[in-house]
Amino acid sequence: MNLLDRALEAGATHTRSELQLVGCVSFSLASKYHEVSAPTPQNWCDISDGAFTKDAFLAMEHRVLSLL
Repeated sequence: MNLLDRALEAGATHTRSELQLVGCVSFSLASKYHEVSAPTPQNWCDISDGAFTKDAFLAMEHRVLSLL
């Protein structure tokens, strides 16, 4: 939750529709730190039922990392 809070505070999203994407990216970053085998970007897209594409996920991941 810390990553999500910090990303939102830094302005990672401007629209409500991007909120799920920022949340998934934050959980993905946390899982890369804590898990031995973290889910792939495609796994996150599948979990979200196609709410965003793999390219959008990777772009938001880059954006969140550059903001933090």
